[in-house]
Amino acid sequence: GSAAPAADGGPTLTELLPTSGSVTGGTVLTLHGSGFLAGVPEVWIGGVRATGPVVADDTKLFVTTPPGSGTVDVEVRTPEGAARLPAAFAYDPIPRFLYAADGKGAKAGQLYRIDPLTADATPIGPIGYAITGLALSPTGVLYGTESTKQNSTNDSRLILIDTETGAGSVVGTLLDSGGAFNHGAVADITFASDRLIGWSETGDVPVEIDPSTGTVTIIGGSVSSRGDGLAALTPTTLHFAPEATAGSLYVLNPETGITLPTVALTGGPATPAVIGAMAWLDGVLYGVANNNQGPDAPKTSDLITIDPATGAIDTIGALPQGVDALVGN
Repeated sequence: GSAAPAADGGPTLTELLPTSGSVTGGTVLTLHGSGFLAGVPEVWIGGVRATGPVVADDTKLFVTTPPGSGTVDVEVRTPEGAARLPAAFAYDPIPRFLYAADGKGAKAGQLYRIDPLTADATPIGPIGYAITGLALSPTGVLYGTESTKQNSTNDSRLILIDTETGAGSVVGTLLDSGGAFNHGAVADITFASDRLIGWSETGDVPVEIDPSTGTVTIIGGSVSSRGDGLAALTPTTLHFAPEATAGSLYVLNPETGITLPTVALTGGPATPAVIGAMAWLDGVLYGVANNNQGPDAPKTSDLITIDPATGAIDTIGALPQGVDALVGN
């Protein structure tokens, strides 16, 4: 493309690399031109202001793309003016899907790829551990929490999961910072920015987990729970489902651990089921509804959506029995 300064003496923008990246954002761009030292520059990509431009020198700066779609203009603005490269960056569409894992009953399960529109499940491979919580880090690393609540006295662990093969490897045991107390049932986990937050049924408390060691720190607060789907919409807004599908949707403050009900849940499976996992994908809150209420009840797992404004639950379709962990890609 060619430089397009808005006024004489303003910045120029001659090239950017790479010229394409993910629709989810996070691509680091290098912008070449001139006049970048004239005050703090702003970079706008597709009409959205990008955060954190880093100026290398007067002719080069770096910036990270926001989420977007299509082929868009890139603009640099300084106090001296602005320069734009039209149609300079293309957001590559990527398949959107959910990862799921089955681990109810403390039985080692599979990693699945779930179609969010149909609930169709494609096995990726055996994890080797019983997983009841899944979370994808901002850098794309998939973590799972192992449950040993049923039929086992072993310590439960934080598991690193290969998204290509499903194979799991141990990061560390889910012990408190003193090393004496094991959180044997971290029912669900989610990343709130770079913080790995979970809900421990061992004490019914929210916890923070060190992704490098598995060390658990109790945040505080407590509420009686059964199911415990947890999903971060923003770093400070976590939705939480500690009750059955006939209960309420809560919000959880990751700083204080305080949980507050917001709306009553309605609809969903005919028999009230626990919400064993939740995950956001493309602005939609998904969940897993597990019906395992008693020895004579049919044991089913269904993919659902939850409207956080109204509490309305819609059932998308059946999942493999025992799926109890979910995260968007």
